Amino acid sequence: MEADHPVKRVLGMLIVLPLVAALSACGPGADVTPSQKSAPVLLVGGDVFSAGDRVASRLDAMARATGALGASEVRMLHVPGAGPAELAAAVAQQDSVRAVIAIVGDRHLLSDVDPAHPFPPDQKAVSSRRIDWDAFDEGLDDLRAAANSVGATLVLASPPLGLQGRVELPELLGVAPRVKARGPSINLTAMFRKLEPGPHFVNGLTVLDGFGHDALAALLLRELTHGQLAIPPGSGTEHRAREVHAALLDWAAGDDEALATADAAGALRASPDPRLSVAIAAAYTALHGPKGPARALWARIGEVDPPPPGLALGQLLLGKTHPTDDPLEAAVIEVLIGLATDAEASFGTARQLVLAEPQRVESWMVLQLSGMAVGYAKGIRKRGSSSLRLFDGRPISNTRRAQLLGDGLHAMRTLPALIVVSSIYADSRVDGPSLRAARRKHRVGMVGTGLKILDTAIAAGPVPPQWLAERERIAQRDQ
Repeated sequence: MEADHPVKRVLGMLIVLPLVAALSACGPGADVTPSQKSAPVLLVGGDVFSAGDRVASRLDAMARATGALGASEVRMLHVPGAGPAELAAAVAQQDSVRAVIAIVGDRHLLSDVDPAHPFPPDQKAVSSRRIDWDAFDEGLDDLRAAANSVGATLVLASPPLGLQGRVELPELLGVAPRVKARGPSINLTAMFRKLEPGPHFVNGLTVLDGFGHDALAALLLRELTHGQLAIPPGSGTEHRAREVHAALLDWAAGDDEALATADAAGALRASPDPRLSVAIAAAYTALHGPKGPARALWARIGEVDPPPPGLALGQLLLGKTHPTDDPLEAAVIEVLIGLATDAEASFGTARQLVLAEPQRVESWMVLQLSGMAVGYAKGIRKRGSSSLRLFDGRPISNTRRAQLLGDGLHAMRTLPALIVVSSIYADSRVDGPSLRAARRKHRVGMVGTGLKILDTAIAAGPVPPQWLAERERIAQRDQ
């Protein structure tokens, strides 16, 4: 009898399983009116957004990828130099709004600080400043009234502060408990403290840089999908989209029970919404494998334009080809199909994929698989685990990445789920310990030391093109 070759096993697992009867769909949830669905969600703030509006575009893309806000667009309302009362006046001028996420309490509360100056006055003068909390509370009342006037849910947030901000502007630490006492709120001060030692700030105080905008968008998405961001879902489909993606994000972060818990709660039942169905089918396949009910979930998904990430890989389970706009997904499919006809060429494709997307565990998984086919698998798992530690495990934790590389063929069933969950973070900056250290050294004037740290990481790479561009930016500042 012919030996059970690993390539044949994986192709059998992915492609040639019998189709079974489709699962029954759950009924659609109660929808709201189109005008309510399309009302935007506003991110409102002053100092924190002075470096740009990237956080709004990132959160909007993430919300659309998950369906967590339905058709609502996320927009920025930046009011430079504004306190709560000025933010309220800006909100009151808007048309119908679904929700307002207002970041209040930046350094403009401190009248002794010149907002045009990158740093506050002499350290000795800091402790003598006082915030007019009565005026602050009145401004919050105005902000809530303004949100009510445009039909919006109001969510207050304390300001994100860097380490330098907490030391030099300690008065702002009192904002978080103040807003917590006034209803739904988010403690961004505490959340960003947990992200240290990442820089995230233009000047170490309250103005977020591009990395900080990406971090804030990711935090807000997690709060939204996990029910802590008090924006009511607009439909049953939207509610389940949050449930499903909360489970996927928790699973990616290393929670082994997240998908099983969602399945037991009924969240992984078939949905009439095709985009949500892709996420459900991917989660179900990762949990139970590609046989039987999982294939039925994939089979019932109709045409979706543009095709969401994960759909083409899921259709491969049915032996079908399907277009994809995701370059990594396309490369993964090319490797998997090519293993049956030209394993050497597939191995080459997988190597190129690792060079282009070294921060993605999917790249290393298919390289490991194709390496098995051509006899080059030795050392790939170890090299992949080592390289992936250069990058933050977002959305897929280091623990989960190590487990997936260790599981080999068995982990291949998680590929659709990995594609789905990683696509949420598409276009987010790739961060990591070495890059953060280099940026910190650069910010305090130790450019040479920062470049040395980054060059060591690049030599140990591969690293994504973003890191090479960041190295060039830091080096140019040293000219």
